[in-house]
Amino acid sequence: MTIGKPVGALAALIGVAALTQTTAFAQTITVHVNGNTVAFADAVPQRVDGRVLVPLRGVLEEIGADINWNEATQTVKARMGERDIELRLGSRTALVNGQSVTLRVPAMRIGGSTMVPLRFIGEALGASVDWSESQQRVDISTGASSETPRPVVRNRDRERDNQERNNRIDPDRNRPFLVRVNGREESFGAAQPFLRGNEVMVPMAQMSRIANLNYRYDSGRNTVAFPDWQMTHAVGSRWVTRNGQRVRMETPSEMHDGTLYGPLEFFELGPDKTISWNAQTHIISISTPRP
Repeated sequence: MTIGKPVGALAALIGVAALTQTTAFAQTITVHVNGNTVAFADAVPQRVDGRVLVPLRGVLEEIGADINWNEATQTVKARMGERDIELRLGSRTALVNGQSVTLRVPAMRIGGSTMVPLRFIGEALGASVDWSESQQRVDISTGASSETPRPVVRNRDRERDNQERNNRIDPDRNRPFLVRVNGREESFGAAQPFLRGNEVMVPMAQMSRIANLNYRYDSGRNTVAFPDWQMTHAVGSRWVTRNGQRVRMETPSEMHDGTLYGPLEFFELGPDKTISWNAQTHIISISTPRP
């Protein structure tokens, strides 16, 4: 009896060590898009049956794909240029431009995160995917990802503003938001803005009304459009198409309590309005050119 306890403890220790090694191994997988390292927030790439699976968002958004996740049907849809793919969680059959393709490893849930096969999705969207076994590294090139390549624009002023916000401490994140247009106070109504991390999420329909914007939401395609600004956006994506250019936002849009919300950054991309937010007073200010 006295011998069994140390043996059992040793076996448990070995099991924990093996699990730790497996986790560490999974975390060593790095993904690079056009030379830039992709940062993963809630989950890390995993290898399953010799295939690398990655979190649904992150990589796909970095290569410029518009993504739509349907919780009810457990289906992922991604589109890039003229290419589109659809795959269901747990299914080994996917659709690429409407044609059935058999997968070696299906999309699946791992640790609460939806994971998708990286090589299949990358190549189906027209990207080049290379795997280095020795470096545990995936390199993705989107040089030929679309028949009509469009440049990616990053809002560098916005990135600097975000960093400044991160350095400030908001004493009351739940304080109500106010919105002023040319100094005149307006009301959002029942749907109120909220903070997602350091980003202000605003109800898009109400924000469009307040700012007097031509706003269209297509529930079938799950997209929004601002014709006057020549801007379109797929709900759930970090990408906005503006005048033919792709602009990456820091935070994706989302449906929250049945209302479509977008980051304030989305409206900051408009050409004819100046929009700002004071983190201390929770006041959103909108100024428009006067005639």
